[in-house]
Amino acid sequence: MIIAGLLYVLFSLVKGILTLIPDYAWNVDSVALTNFYEAIRMVFYVVPKDVVISIIGITIVLTNIKIGVAVIKTIWQILPFT
Repeated sequence: MIIAGLLYVLFSLVKGILTLIPDYAWNVDSVALTNFYEAIRMVFYVVPKDVVISIIGITIVLTNIKIGVAVIKTIWQILPFT
């Protein structure tokens, strides 16, 4: 109960400080992003989306396996076996 009260006071202070910052709208309409989106659309038109998602998934799995093997090899080298 005390911790909840302290957190409420802390969040009220932070909220009060954040209201002093003016609102800012970020416009993401740029030529670089438009070209990037067009390239992605072209890839999905040429190669079906299911194939692209499978390739990305396989790449992520293989990278995770490599990281796991590297961690195991590092731990094996650190352990003092004679």
